[in-house]
Amino acid sequence: MAGSKHSLAEAIQLIAKSGETPTAAKFEYEDGALHLAVYASAKGMKVDAEHNVLKEHKGNPLASAWKPQVEIFKDVEHVSRAAEYHTLMELSGFSLLDIASKARTEGTPVWAIPYVLNGKPLFDVGNLKNGQLRHIRYGALDGKKN
Repeated sequence: MAGSKHSLAEAIQLIAKSGETPTAAKFEYEDGALHLAVYASAKGMKVDAEHNVLKEHKGNPLASAWKPQVEIFKDVEHVSRAAEYHTLMELSGFSLLDIASKARTEGTPVWAIPYVLNGKPLFDVGNLKNGQLRHIRYGALDGKKN
């Protein structure tokens, strides 16, 4: 994260401005490099996951401009994960940006991902503050911190 010129919220906003719906976002290390990635449903939430285009925008957050490469998911693992994110976002009345913005009050969000825990839809947000990484959970239906 050190040296990143772009925030999670900035990447989410950029994808949303393009007309797609961000469904998950994260900083990650892959192949020895830091990446900023946003999963998205290209046709938005009015089109179900089966008939949507599920993709990932991934780019270098250390560059002056975040210029993500786009991967349209075809493999079972990524399609399954992206379809789950899409469905959870359909159920939620909150955007990924709403959740990342809530988490910003407690540190720097490094991921925001919808998931299900014990039958309950939640957002898991990784927050970095004073060198400590912690998980913050928000209800996907009510937006309340759990």
